[in-house]
Amino acid sequence: MILGLLSTVLDIILGVIPKKILLLAILALVAAIYIGFDFNL
Repeated sequence: MILGLLSTVLDIILGVIPKKILLLAILALVAAIYIGFDFNL
């Protein structure tokens, strides 16, 4: 039930947001986490 809802939400998000922007957002998030960990260390 929850998995189906999550899948539907993801489909809607992917339909609204172009995949290139989504990819850039994910990369930016990973980079921010990596830089954050780097500063903490």
